[in-house]
Amino acid sequence: MVSDILQAVLAVFAMVGIITAVYLGLLKLLSIRRARKYLLLLLPAGTDYSEAECLIRGAHLRARLIGTRLLAVDCGLAEDARCTAELVCSELEETGLCPVAELPEYLKE
Repeated sequence: MVSDILQAVLAVFAMVGIITAVYLGLLKLLSIRRARKYLLLLLPAGTDYSEAECLIRGAHLRARLIGTRLLAVDCGLAEDARCTAELVCSELEETGLCPVAELPEYLKE
């Protein structure tokens, strides 16, 4: 009776160990590697302030999922949209805003 219970407990622990080992192995094999320093988001001219905010916040979530930083590129935003983009980028971690002319400087880092 006691030996049967002990064998059952040991079998459960062995199964948990095997499942954990397989899980960790698959995590290692399937992990997303950092391919880039930044996830680039191009904000085209004609984007209004609310659309710019939504684009930046959505891209920030995607960048967090893959474990990289977000760089929003201002490609000629209007004044109100640029102010909104600057405010949103300052609120979010690892998110920056740069004009399109300064993009090569950011990518050299």
